[in-house]
Amino acid sequence: MSQFSGVSNQSVSFRGDNDVSLENALDTCFKDLQDTLNSTHYNVRMLGMEEDQSNDYNTRVDLFLQIIAYFDDLTELNKELKSICQEVLGKPETKEEKEYFKTETEKYKKKKADEKLKEKDEKKQNKESLKVVKE
Repeated sequence: MSQFSGVSNQSVSFRGDNDVSLENALDTCFKDLQDTLNSTHYNVRMLGMEEDQSNDYNTRVDLFLQIIAYFDDLTELNKELKSICQEVLGKPETKEEKEYFKTETEKYKKKKADEKLKEKDEKKQNKESLKVVKE
């Protein structure tokens, strides 16, 4: 028996259908993520090569806009995957589960905020270092 055999028994809401097998939703979502990521990768490489092969700025703009569209698609696909995960997790039922969920969620959000602040500080320091080097 597969360690993931329970996946095929669960249903989730996915792309407007309220009764999609978890296995099908995951397979579809990850395939779409992989395909879109591969297309993004390919087009970024094409954009890099286009500058060497052509001076046609309009062609590069078209490629750039396609890449931005892929980024938007990836964002939406990640939202879908997050929604699937939240549905599978379910809502906490007991007081202890609710407290644990709240505590851990708050810790995660604080950790992400701290990381973002640290990254912002590092960028500021790098920018200031470049100013000193230029002077």
